[in-house]
Formats: sequence, structure tokens, C-alpha cells
Amino acid sequence: MVYKGWLGNLDPFGQIARFQRDMNNLFETHRWQSRSARAREYPPLNVSRDENELIVSVELPGMSMENVQLSLTGDTLSIKGERKTMAADAKDVAALRTERPAGGFMRTIELPERTNPDKAEARYANGVLTVRIPKDEAARPRRIEVKAS
Repeated sequence: MVYKGWLGNLDPFGQIARFQRDMNNLFETHRWQSRSARAREYPPLNVSRDENELIVSVELPGMSMENVQLSLTGDTLSIKGERKTMAADAKDVAALRTERPAGGFMRTIELPERTNPDKAEARYANGVLTVRIPKDEAARPRRIEVKAS
């Protein structure tokens, strides 16, 4: 339905559709900006603990462990590596859509407790790197027996 008036032809439904399209574009832009902000926190990781060790799980799907370096200095764990694109080795290949981050990365996390870096172990399985770092003996909880006097 088009109304004619002194402002010209008015199409209220067309204006509503245009407004909806503009709002969708606004939210789509925000969604991609949020995704790129998360890409800076690559690779995603979790840190947990039990009474004997700290456990750091890092998602690194499709990566070769030859391209990953771990270092533990004091209470700081650093994870450094490089993810290559799948088409990096192929010639005459044009990317049509790229959503997986590629390139170098480095994550540094402060560990919440003192650890024993000499006994740390790292394993990679199913795209997840798991680093187990035993707590320092002094940092482990001790049970204190209460004696009656």
C-alpha cells in the first residue's frame, strides 16, 4: 500500500523492511567484531586444579605439535605456536571463506599456585593439548591432626 501525500510516495511497509535490514546489518557487524575479538584469545584454554596438580587444556585442532612450544618459567606458562592454513601449500587456490584463524599465536597465563616445573607433562590427543603441572610440595594442602590436651 503506497500513500501519496505532500512528501511524495510513502511506503510504510518498505520503510519497516528497510529499518529491519539496517538493524540486521548492525547486529551482523557486531557479531563479526565479537568473533574477531575472540580470535585474539586463540587458542582457547581451560585451567583447573585438584589437590596435587594444575591442569591446562588447550584446544589446538589440526595442529602439528612440531609447531607448538611450551615454556614454564616460575608461575608463568607460555604457549607459542603457528597454525598454517590448509591452502598454504597449494598453488592457484583462492580462499572463498576463511573462519579458522591462521598464523602465529602466543598465550601466557599466570598460574594461581607455586608448581614444580621439573615434573610437568604435556600430551596431545584429539586436538587438545593437556599440560599437567604438579603443585609444589609447600603449596599442597596438609592435614593437621588435632590432639586433645
